Amino acid sequence: MKFNRNLSAIVIATFLLTLISTGIATPALGKSSRIAIISDLTGSATVKSSGGSREYDAYIDMGLAQGDYITTDANSSVTFKIKDHEDEVTIGSNAVVSLTTLTDKGKGKKSKIKVLSGSVWSNVKKLSGGDDFEVETPTAVMAVRGTKVLTNVDSETGETYVAVAAGTVSAKTNSEDATEDEGKEILIAPSQQLSLDSRDEVTDLEDKVAIIDPEKLVSETPSEIIEAIIKDKADIDRENAEFIAAQKEKIANGDPTGIARDGAGSSLDTKDQSELDKVAKNLDNLIGNVAKTAIEEKKVDKEKIDKIIEELNKDITDPTKKLDLDKVLPMDKTAGVDPELQKKKDEELKKLEAAKKAADEVKKAAEDAAKLKLAEALKKLDAEKARIAKEKEDLGLNKPTPTPSPIPVPSPSSSPAPTTRQTVATPSFDIPAGTYTSPQSVHFTSATEGVTYYYTTDKTTPTTSSTPGAFVTIDKISTLKVIATKPGYNDSAVASRDYTIAVAAPSFDHGSGAVSSGTPVTITTVTAGAVIRYTTNNTKPTSTSTIFNSSSPIQITSDTTIRAIAFKANLADSSEITVAYTLSVLQTAEKPTFLPGEGTFTTTKTIELFSATQDATIYYTTDGSEPVINGSGVVSTDSITHAYTIPINVSVTTTIKAIAVKPGMLKSGTATGLFTINLPLPAVTVTPTINQFGSNNFDLVLTINNLIAANQVAGVEVHVVSPGNVNLTALQSGISSAFFGESSVKRFNNAVSREVIFAAVLPTMDPDANITGPYELVKLPFSIFASTENTTQYPLTIYIKVVNTDGTSYTFQNFNFGTDIIDTPATIPVTYFNPVILTEQ
Repeated sequence: MKFNRNLSAIVIATFLLTLISTGIATPALGKSSRIAIISDLTGSATVKSSGGSREYDAYIDMGLAQGDYITTDANSSVTFKIKDHEDEVTIGSNAVVSLTTLTDKGKGKKSKIKVLSGSVWSNVKKLSGGDDFEVETPTAVMAVRGTKVLTNVDSETGETYVAVAAGTVSAKTNSEDATEDEGKEILIAPSQQLSLDSRDEVTDLEDKVAIIDPEKLVSETPSEIIEAIIKDKADIDRENAEFIAAQKEKIANGDPTGIARDGAGSSLDTKDQSELDKVAKNLDNLIGNVAKTAIEEKKVDKEKIDKIIEELNKDITDPTKKLDLDKVLPMDKTAGVDPELQKKKDEELKKLEAAKKAADEVKKAAEDAAKLKLAEALKKLDAEKARIAKEKEDLGLNKPTPTPSPIPVPSPSSSPAPTTRQTVATPSFDIPAGTYTSPQSVHFTSATEGVTYYYTTDKTTPTTSSTPGAFVTIDKISTLKVIATKPGYNDSAVASRDYTIAVAAPSFDHGSGAVSSGTPVTITTVTAGAVIRYTTNNTKPTSTSTIFNSSSPIQITSDTTIRAIAFKANLADSSEITVAYTLSVLQTAEKPTFLPGEGTFTTTKTIELFSATQDATIYYTTDGSEPVINGSGVVSTDSITHAYTIPINVSVTTTIKAIAVKPGMLKSGTATGLFTINLPLPAVTVTPTINQFGSNNFDLVLTINNLIAANQVAGVEVHVVSPGNVNLTALQSGISSAFFGESSVKRFNNAVSREVIFAAVLPTMDPDANITGPYELVKLPFSIFASTENTTQYPLTIYIKVVNTDGTSYTFQNFNFGTDIIDTPATIPVTYFNPVILTEQ
């Protein structure tokens, strides 16, 4: 009987323990048909039932129900799985999380957790039908769908930080009085983060979304959550591969590439293959950046992470997806981001930092005031204690006891001298780590004033023997490490950032689309010295692919897809650019015509251009070169090509070349028009001057007026005619003109005359000479003698003939001497006549 009584006692005790255990494990099971089970526990945590006040120690396999609160201690973590959906949630240390909702109403299962403080890593399986999974924080509500997402909540400020590693999360502010923009639901895409502080003035939630910053993620996340993120890399890669494939298909089909769900849209846009490649590169390097940064910041144990990575890589079959921290590329802050939106976000961030700085200053001033007030109170208290002790001693009530020394309180106006050496604040950088396509000048700053910076760019740890300076220009792939030093202080911790300078993406002079057979395609990049390699078999170019030669454009003779990447030593490869060409029989735009047509004109002209192709755009040049446009029909940066909008004024001889372009048609051939402008030159006149230098010897000086071009006059002839026996002789010495000699006796204008011709030919002149005239010819000296047979005095007549360039027109001007030519006259009168035509009778 004794044995039976003992057995009964054991059974009863076991039954009571079972009841107690059941009450602890599932304190609220009756409220919901759905439960969660704790699958992993590190350190210690407690669970409190909804509406209850008692907390129970958590343990593995413990059941959790709707309304339960989970609180983790320092250096602790809890992982639970929602039983009927295999969703897994890991809670980090010093966190408070509530299972707000675990219901199944038949139309769908709803799960909702509320993060009051701490970090949570949610690994949610793909949902279907009416299923919902939400994460709520004091400032935001996130709808999760098939997602790997990190949620951090600061217990003091209420700041919410969300980072999406895979899948999408729709988010909105957790405020009933939010404005329309504030309450707008936005979508956080893979590789993006959201930072929302309850102290921020939010006008648009999208302004708080950016590419994930590994440093911020690591600084706000406990080590156990970082380890959980790294362990999930294989699942993250699989989900992201599906995302990239879906976006690639959209691009290939010409479908919109915007990322949207349930009416919410994301700022991340993979608008073309180049942008998609940048986003894919970020996703491939995300976990590596988290792990690498956590090790550098000593947030995790390196040996432990190395073991996790070793085990992780065993299950990854694709060698390109295995995690190697030595080959991790920095996150590209520009991947899939609208530059204007990013600029707006940066401006908002600067405003926020300024506001926080001002708030911190106000807080510090308040703390200093409180310290001062406390110090004054303590001094008064010590004085009062000393007074009371003195009175007691004077009254002989007790023996005096030593007055304790007052507790020293630091003065807010000045810091007490440190008993130990202070450490210089860790330097920060004005340019974030990332990928850039041009050299970056990175400046260092430290919260400690008067410091000296030392840096390296080759991954080595800087010392005071390293290069000094407050900035450095990064022009290749570099790991920049900096320390700050100051006399009397310990050196700062090492600040490190990875910068990748990449080659600028190639560009094509013809965009994707239909082209005619034989169309030449040229590829360029703005990075000097870069080599462009390409393929035409739809494979990704490598460092051994064909090099593009600018002197030999690619000829399109069939449907062709060209993929190109630019390479340069010490720089990261450019993003890949892909264009696809199809051969199509297209109509050709009609060649432009000119009005008026080309020709020679004696006045300035206004030239109009026309094309018989309706709505065609005409492009032209005025220097005789071919008009240049790119494949999309846009005027190139070459400023000599112009779009025709108004008639062209031509005031000098000009060659105009023009083409017509219309979308959906091949560009026209080149129309060429030569417009020669010959403006009339002023009439040329000749002024003769006769000077006597002997009794019968004379100089004839000819001055040409209005001569403005070397080719305006072909020459000048001088004809000297005398009647009767007067002899004419030309002196040859020093004369550049030719003397043709005496002609036969002729009758001119009803007079028998004798003629001697002096030919004054214009000297050779530079055709480009700026001739302003007048232009004086060489002197033509000659002599006059009367015949010995006849001393009769005869008048002498001289005619001057101006020969134009075309040889078709001439002018005679005449003048004569006085009648006395035998004796030496004091003066020789010259009479001018109007131009006449000297005709032979």
